[in-house]
Amino acid sequence: SVLLERTRGMNILLITVDALRFDVLAPDAPHREDFPRLTKLLDDSVLFTRAIAPASGTDVSLGTLLTGRLDPFQPVATTLPEAIRATGRLTVTAMPGEVLRHVGDVMLGRGFDQVRTVHTDWETEDIGDHVSSPVTTDELVRAITKEQASKTPRPFFAWGHYVDVHEHHQIAPLNELRRAVNPGTTDVEHRYRAMLFAIDRSVGRLLDELDKKGLRDSTIIVFASDHGESLKEDARFLDTHGIVAYGPLVRIPIAIHVPGVKGGHRVDPISLVDLAPTLLALIGAPHAMGKLDGHDLVATLLDGPPELRPAVDRALIVHEERQYSVVEWPLLVIGSAADDLVELYDLAAAPLQRNDLAGQLPEVARRLKERFAEAPRVRVDRTLDGRAWREAQAQPLRKP
Repeated sequence: SVLLERTRGMNILLITVDALRFDVLAPDAPHREDFPRLTKLLDDSVLFTRAIAPASGTDVSLGTLLTGRLDPFQPVATTLPEAIRATGRLTVTAMPGEVLRHVGDVMLGRGFDQVRTVHTDWETEDIGDHVSSPVTTDELVRAITKEQASKTPRPFFAWGHYVDVHEHHQIAPLNELRRAVNPGTTDVEHRYRAMLFAIDRSVGRLLDELDKKGLRDSTIIVFASDHGESLKEDARFLDTHGIVAYGPLVRIPIAIHVPGVKGGHRVDPISLVDLAPTLLALIGAPHAMGKLDGHDLVATLLDGPPELRPAVDRALIVHEERQYSVVEWPLLVIGSAADDLVELYDLAAAPLQRNDLAGQLPEVARRLKERFAEAPRVRVDRTLDGRAWREAQAQPLRKP
């Protein structure tokens, strides 16, 4: 209660990095020092080491974050930005145009006073051709600076979605960026790490601006990814992300920094669906979006009693075009709607999922497969018709 009294009027900064895998910034990640600003932020935050995305594609994942629903494509009366704006905060997002097109202008625009579009594709639509993270930071800094200069500055909710990592297979990183990081074992990994360094530098500049304006001690910072990524280390993971639901594509970093709350690691099983109820609780509006599917993580941030935290056997469900998966940590079962075949892996023992345990543990695989029914089905349709349907579903639900 003391914490919630203190956080009620704080600013919120949401930093999301598109296609960022958990293992690159994990506490034991090799050459983690290549990304000093991001790792410092994570080390100063409560880092959730067992976070799973609701999909390996951006549309489902960001929809889940914004609605607090396991099925983000249902009509909802109030989204997270709308609920936050109703508390009197300025709401602004710096969002890549490519993401606006794929996820939907309606879903991503609801509740924002300002949607500042960041262009990643100067030459060909949807083909990234330059590093855009500096512009993402510039847009957020401009919005915050303008508000702070007003006669009656409001607290803010600012969301920056950094997409350079997503474009690692399209953009040839500058030599300066390549030299800044350990090359890893393949050129794909080297490019990926180089693009993450570009984001590291831009996020660092954003945090420096908060310090200059004296806002760091009054700002809740949430850091997350929408999904993981394939680095072409396994043909099953395909070329990038989406379509399938293997561990490297859905295990993500989520970290929350609340001023005055000591950083540390939590092993509670969580997902992006938990961010909306947590942020609403922190700003004193826990019921602003109605009944949500996620779990309020405030007790977890404070390392509180187990009965107030997500259950240790919580099932985290992933929906994708060809596959679904269910994570009951540390086990992950992967199934397909097209057949009855399942795969079973131990995420803790084998993060890259080389050893399928389904043959050795058929009853475990069957039990986890049955847990898929605990969550509502999600329509994953990335055709043009599917996008149009999502935009229609995202229209504000008329309130009685």
